[in-house]
Amino acid sequence: MLAVIVFTPTSDYRRSIRGYFFVPARLQAAPIWSIPALPIQKESSSAALPPSTDVVIIRSGITGTSFARTLLGTDGSLEVVMLEARDACSGATARNGGHITPPLYHDYLDLKKKHGAEAAKQIIHLRLSHLDELD
Repeated sequence: MLAVIVFTPTSDYRRSIRGYFFVPARLQAAPIWSIPALPIQKESSSAALPPSTDVVIIRSGITGTSFARTLLGTDGSLEVVMLEARDACSGATARNGGHITPPLYHDYLDLKKKHGAEAAKQIIHLRLSHLDELD
């Protein structure tokens, strides 16, 4: 089971870490494709922390959600909590394009010239191997 916790630090906590880069900005431009927000962004959301869990994942971007998917796919009995300051996948993952869907082999010749044929081939195969994960 995966629970996404919308975590809002207390004012004392905010005061103690003021100035650090990881404190989320209060206002953030919403990507046009996120208006209106999809219901899945709030799925399993809660402001309450569970009394215990097996795994805590901090942030719900590409890495966090991929890790959660891998964990739960390996052992569905794990209790996994994902901490996120806003909605699921609403930070840089939501604003940036091209993380997962770049052209897969458009730059093969450049890669071959820079790294050699074998390395270029490995890079292209790595890119192609991610397609199954998107289904």
